[in-house]
Amino acid sequence: MMVTIIAVVMELLGYITRIIAIKNTNALWANIVSQTTLVVSPAFLAAQGIVMSFVGAEYGLINHNKITKIFVGADVLEILTQAGGAALLAGAQGNIDRMKKARDLLLAGLSLQVVTFGIFIFVAVVYDWRSSRAEALKPYQAEMKNMRKL
Repeated sequence: MMVTIIAVVMELLGYITRIIAIKNTNALWANIVSQTTLVVSPAFLAAQGIVMSFVGAEYGLINHNKITKIFVGADVLEILTQAGGAALLAGAQGNIDRMKKARDLLLAGLSLQVVTFGIFIFVAVVYDWRSSRAEALKPYQAEMKNMRKL
């Protein structure tokens, strides 16, 4: 569970700094922190798929072989969408219509990322809930409790 908490904190930091970067286009630090945390956090989320394969994929809503591909793929799409918005904003050269389109594209990518992350958290919580109550895993409760700290 610690891996998921780290990923949540990184995603939240990324979202907050992304909002700062959108509102203050001169804040280079906000862009750097945002991109770094939003690009690195999927690695932590991928660890959840590894835990699923170790404990038992049958307790998950999504096959453990597909979970990493789906969510990391979604993150790549979202970051590319946001990068497109940033590029459009950089090339707007004072054109208000282009700046509004860029802002909308940035916010669309950010919104999609929040929704995807929410879905991932739901999938992870359901997996944790199912595996913690499984009869077949009762003999391994102590080990699983230690794994949840991860």
